[in-house]
Amino acid sequence: MSNSNRNLHPGKQALGRKNAKAIIVVTLALLVCSLALFFFSAPPRKDNRQTQLVKIRPGISPRQVGSELQSAGVIRSAFFFNLYIKISGIDREIKAGNYRFPVGATMVKVASMLRDGDTAKAKVVIPEGFLARQIGQELEKAGVCSQTSFLTATRDKDLIHELGLNVGNLEGFLFPDTYYFDIESEPGDVVRKMVANFVKTISGIVGNTENLGSAKNLGSKEFYDKLILASIVEREYRVPSEAKLIASVFNNRLKIGMALQSCATVVYVITEKLGKPHPELVTHKDLTIPDAYNTYLHPGLPPGPICNPGKVALDAVFNPIKSQYLYFRLLSNETGQHRFSRTFDEHVQAVIPVKGY
Repeated sequence: MSNSNRNLHPGKQALGRKNAKAIIVVTLALLVCSLALFFFSAPPRKDNRQTQLVKIRPGISPRQVGSELQSAGVIRSAFFFNLYIKISGIDREIKAGNYRFPVGATMVKVASMLRDGDTAKAKVVIPEGFLARQIGQELEKAGVCSQTSFLTATRDKDLIHELGLNVGNLEGFLFPDTYYFDIESEPGDVVRKMVANFVKTISGIVGNTENLGSAKNLGSKEFYDKLILASIVEREYRVPSEAKLIASVFNNRLKIGMALQSCATVVYVITEKLGKPHPELVTHKDLTIPDAYNTYLHPGLPPGPICNPGKVALDAVFNPIKSQYLYFRLLSNETGQHRFSRTFDEHVQAVIPVKGY
């Protein structure tokens, strides 16, 4: 009797076992989902930082990437991260570089940044007329590369040769502009980007004009001479509309063998060759400093550019205008305007030079 009672409702017993299994499966599924959601979510913030900088080295394995991200506190689990990038195929698309991951970013967001190469960028503004030394200072402040390593790259003979140039250093070819560089960039890559920008700009300036021949070979003496002159014009003009007139004055002086007599070259000697502060006023004594860059003492162009000229100065020299002027003098520090003269007598009669340069 008792045996028959145990088997009285076999269907209900089977249903009970199925329900128990279903409950276990659902519980395990919920547990797995909960774990996945937990590990896929961002780790808790440990401090007040908004981003976390992590360097992904070239050649590193996807498994190592996951470990480094977990160690840096960017993700919770290297295991789940590696599983995700393996299933999604991102493990084959990870790009090296320095990444600034937002604190609170999900694992999916982190993986997509690595796939897209969304590396940390630094905005660097290089004003017209900056020297390589000054550019290096800005790069170092922005965390792009050290000033020393940048300057070393600008003098690297192999790099200069790679760029198709025949100069001792790249002063003049480092085009002033607003750049977005990777944090901790290779100095050579920074130089390549700036020179490529220069080549693009000068090609646009020259265009199909009669000056095209001089821009075809950036390593030619003719081109380099024009670049040197453009660097002087850059440091002399203040009002863009006067740049071509100033260039015409220097071209006229070169044609007749007259010394350029550019105060900008004297300032270059004082600040870059002698390492002194920028003078408030160029004195007559300064004009006698014995140096090849002093265009008051040495006729013709100085040995190299005295800065990195911008588009206005480059256009003034590579697309010159003609004039009869041989002299110019600053009339006002406020407006930056100059007075242009054809003769020395007219120049002497001009307004007394204002203080400063």
